[in-house]
Amino acid sequence: MSVRGETWSGQNLSDFRGGIGQGVNPTAKKEIKSAGGWIELLYSSTINSVAVGWTLDDPDDNDLPTSNAIAANGTTSDGRTKNQSYYIAYRFKPGSGIEIGIDYIYWQTYYRTLKEGINNRVNMVLQYNF
Repeated sequence: MSVRGETWSGQNLSDFRGGIGQGVNPTAKKEIKSAGGWIELLYSSTINSVAVGWTLDDPDDNDLPTSNAIAANGTTSDGRTKNQSYYIAYRFKPGSGIEIGIDYIYWQTYYRTLKEGINNRVNMVLQYNF
């Protein structure tokens, strides 16, 4: 059993998947500061593993565009104020480098003025390790 994770902070982090994809405020012409990280509890044996975790991406709300700003992709931006997810992942290793798994992720995105976005995601994994 182990606990692992990381924290990060910076500005204009959209190239690194930080700031919820928001690097620069086009109206204010300034970089968006953001902080976040993840933590995970992991149980692992030679043939299977289970991980339970939480992630956070939290841009500085004062740096975000207003709801009338136009985003880089030409759409109206409402300023995503926080992303977080909770997940559980299971992996099974039957042998010969094959790994089979399933993940469940509960994802929440918060906005300046829009209603909270919620996504329930299930991922299936088939991987060959060499």
